[in-house]
Amino acid sequence: MRKEIFFAIITGSLFGLIIAFGVFRANRALSLKSEVANGDLASPTPSSGNLTITLAAPEEGDVVTRDTVLVSGITRPKSYVVFSGEEVDYVRSTDHTGAFEQEVDLISGVNNLTVNVFDSDGNFSDLNVILVYSSEFGTILDEMQNPPEEDSEASPSDSVREAVEQKVQDSLNSPKAYLGTITDISESTLQIKADLGEIQQVSVDEEKSTIVNVGKTNKEIKFADLAIGDYIIAMGFKNGNNILEAKRVLVTTAPEEQKRRAVFGEVKTIDTDEETMTISQADNDVNVVLVKSVEISKLEDEETNSIDFSDIEEKNLIIAVGSETDGEFEARSIFVVPKI
Repeated sequence: MRKEIFFAIITGSLFGLIIAFGVFRANRALSLKSEVANGDLASPTPSSGNLTITLAAPEEGDVVTRDTVLVSGITRPKSYVVFSGEEVDYVRSTDHTGAFEQEVDLISGVNNLTVNVFDSDGNFSDLNVILVYSSEFGTILDEMQNPPEEDSEASPSDSVREAVEQKVQDSLNSPKAYLGTITDISESTLQIKADLGEIQQVSVDEEKSTIVNVGKTNKEIKFADLAIGDYIIAMGFKNGNNILEAKRVLVTTAPEEQKRRAVFGEVKTIDTDEETMTISQADNDVNVVLVKSVEISKLEDEETNSIDFSDIEEKNLIIAVGSETDGEFEARSIFVVPKI
């Protein structure tokens, strides 16, 4: 009888923790949604330009286990928001609350996500967020959430308590990635210099971590194979000291510098034969040329529909996404947007 009561108590505690945690997550989600809608987020996300962008999600260094991510936040009401992923761009306009959200496609590995905001007065702002998409890390999360059964000799109370504590702790900490060059190696810790110069620490447990050398064919390697100067992407969970306890480490090449940006203005001149145009911004004109794979769309009622370059007319409002080369802006995406 005592044994049955003991297991009933343990089982009840387990369900209680799970329910409590579920209530916590639900309340947090509702609170965040309300903050975005009402413009009450505590602090703005650092951005350049003279508008403010506050992202609710995602966060810098997030590890994403599916091929899309929901980008949400708040900025000035009645403005245009441009979401630019590694391969695809999107445009939306904000309503009277300034809230925005958009699902953005990701590529495998490092993703440099750019969010640009423009208003009708020519004010602008932009920010970048580095994410890592890893479907393999999803498998790691599944294994952590569904660990193998403990040895029958282990104490039932210890097994249940450890499983509950681990599950709650892992759920409270979203997976993060540290990216950078190894500058020091100790017995089980890597010191890396991140791309922006920050020094970060990565803890590696060879029994619980997978290390992969990324190349034409990926090869699993040992901790001893790592060397100073290697560029790594470490994925795992941060502890209280901001040390990343890595579950998966990729040895790879550093991502290329992000040169993608967006421009906004009114069409001043257009040449349909050469497929070029000049758009007038608040302080200068921009010469826009089309790349071969350019996507051209028109934003109407928050829906984008494909159009031809010949459909663009002078005085149309244009948002172009691309990069600048030799004084010309090479556009991979062009959006005709309505006045707001």
